[in-house]
Amino acid sequence: MKMNRAKRGCLGNSIVEFSLLLPWFVFLFTGVFDFGFYAYALIATQNAARVAVLHSAANTDTAADQSGACVLAAAELTGLPNVSSSYSGGCSADPITVTSSYCDSSTPCSGSSGSVDGGPAAYVSVTYRLPALFRIPIRGVDRITRTAEMRLRDTQ
Repeated sequence: MKMNRAKRGCLGNSIVEFSLLLPWFVFLFTGVFDFGFYAYALIATQNAARVAVLHSAANTDTAADQSGACVLAAAELTGLPNVSSSYSGGCSADPITVTSSYCDSSTPCSGSSGSVDGGPAAYVSVTYRLPALFRIPIRGVDRITRTAEMRLRDTQ
């Protein structure tokens, strides 16, 4: 079977086009993968802060319960890289850092301000250190920190 000259000259076009577009497809795939991972880690860290502050806001005794907040935050972050289902590390070093504190009008929650309404509140900050995956689109983001504050439930 003979091919005409016009058709013979076009046989390598698809390979050339594919090889020119392949790096862009790989870059796009890694960017989408990274963005999805960052979004999932951001949501999980915010949920961990909310769960921990919900526990801490029960009363004045649990408001500064660092270990209870740590256990709940670690349970919420299970499934993320560096945090296994049997995570037993403390919450004072990477990959998870949890701080829980009691605050009111005289005791600052964060920085120099007291609680939002001046009443007794629990304040929790959760920081998750991201593992080095691809990090192509968002270079330099290696930690996610989320905070939550809730008024103590036994003083309302």
